Amino acid sequence: MDWERQIPYLHPEASRKQADAFLEEHNPGGVLPLPIEDIIEFRLGINIVPIHGLQDRIDTVGFITSDLQEIDVDLEVAERFPSRFRWTLTHEVGHLLLHRHVYDGQQFRTADEWKRWTRSIPDRIYRRFEAQANTVAAQILIPATVLTDHFEQVVGKLEAEGLDWTVAPDMVYRILGKMFGVAPDSIMFALRNEGLAEDPRTDS
Repeated sequence: MDWERQIPYLHPEASRKQADAFLEEHNPGGVLPLPIEDIIEFRLGINIVPIHGLQDRIDTVGFITSDLQEIDVDLEVAERFPSRFRWTLTHEVGHLLLHRHVYDGQQFRTADEWKRWTRSIPDRIYRRFEAQANTVAAQILIPATVLTDHFEQVVGKLEAEGLDWTVAPDMVYRILGKMFGVAPDSIMFALRNEGLAEDPRTDS
């Protein structure tokens, strides 16, 4: 298979169009946090299957089967780490949106079969494959325009109390993380990637 042709470079604005269309169809009211689990199960008709020890077995938290009908996810992550669980689910939706053609004609359902399939992809292309799914996952879970509004509101409230957000950025990341249902680090990266704010702790 010509993996370079199957998984070419994709500009983030191209994946943003996919993310925006997904949100317009499945979350037109802009509910936060995005009810991604309900969307996957009840709107997309994809089964979410928690599996004990999945991460230890194949060194990944989750994967979507080649028929795009099931997302297997590590049971411990599903039960104990809700933000990571949500991210994993949305990452797999990212593959569904961006890479449906890559899965077409493949035959894998089990974790071991998935692992063998990924090993057939050159490392450089596989990193691109995963990075693209991460990008669209962020664009779905943390839409830039919504993040901008909430970031400005949180910072504005702190300033009204005489506080500078750059002195305690972790507090802002936690507040926004709770709003969006993601880890604080995901907020930090989204603010930077969208050009909204650099982490004030970063050396200039």
